[in-house]
This record gives sequence, structure tokens and C-alpha cells, in this order.
Amino acid sequence: GGIAVLDQYIGVVITFALGAVIVLGMVSGSMIFGARSTSHRAVKDEVFVAPGIAILHAMLYEAEAYGITHAQAVAMGYQEEWDAALDSLSRMHKRGIRVLPGGDYGFAFTPHCQNARDLEFFVKYLGFTPMEAIRSATLYGGQIMLQGHELGVIKEGWLADLLLIDG
Repeated sequence: GGIAVLDQYIGVVITFALGAVIVLGMVSGSMIFGARSTSHRAVKDEVFVAPGIAILHAMLYEAEAYGITHAQAVAMGYQEEWDAALDSLSRMHKRGIRVLPGGDYGFAFTPHCQNARDLEFFVKYLGFTPMEAIRSATLYGGQIMLQGHELGVIKEGWLADLLLIDG
């Protein structure tokens, strides 16, 4: 594949699914991604970003019960990483890059079954509307699994798990 540059996305740990995009390195403050096309538009259409921002938040604000104070987390660089992640991910979202809930759940301070917090964090910290946050977990979820033709939207004949609540 070709090489494409996405400018100024520094300081974010990014997970890419299904090998569609692989981080190759950094050049002059820009990450270079291996992709199947060299145009920015085509690369944007191939990239999925699934950050683990919940663990950054937990390390800064919720890990004291586990022996990590806020001051220690800041000294370890988590505040800097949090700030860079929020800035970069917000800009990616504004540019139309698909940002999905990513996780890093399964630790004492980010236990399993809290993944929906990512949707709250996307709205509260990344500038998503509530519907954009839902779409990031549904529509983009189907696309990242290469099942966008049958997953990710509520549509007759498509696969879906629904929980309906009166209220």
C-alpha cells in the first residue's frame, strides 16, 4: 500500500483493527500510517481509531483506592497523555475520522462492564453529540468488523441486539 500522513496526531495510543492501518513511525511530529491509498480522503475512510481514554481518566481521578494518587498519576505523565489524547481525538473527530469506543477495561480501576463510560467520555470530553457517540459504537462497530452491510444500524434483515426501555 501507499503512505499517507495525518498531521498533528501526537500523544495518542491508537488501536487499529483488522490490519487495515498500521502505525509505521513518526516523522517531524506527524504519524505516518500504512494504508491502501495515498489521498487524505481515502485514508480517512480507511482509518478507525479506538482509544483507551477510560484508563487515562481512571489513573488520574479514580485510582487512589488502588495506591495511585492524582499527584503520582500526574508525575507518571498521565495528565499530559490525557490532554494530548483529548486534543488529538477531538480534532480527528472534527475531521471525520471514525473514533470508536476502545476500552482498556479489565483492570481493578476500569473493570469489565463499564465500557459504556466511553460514550459519556466522548460527549463530555471529545465534543461528540450523544447521537454521534451512539453511532461510534454501533455504525462504526459494524464497519470496523467488515460487517457494515449487516451490522451497526437498526434495519429490517440486519443483525441487532436491542434493549428497549419504557421511559
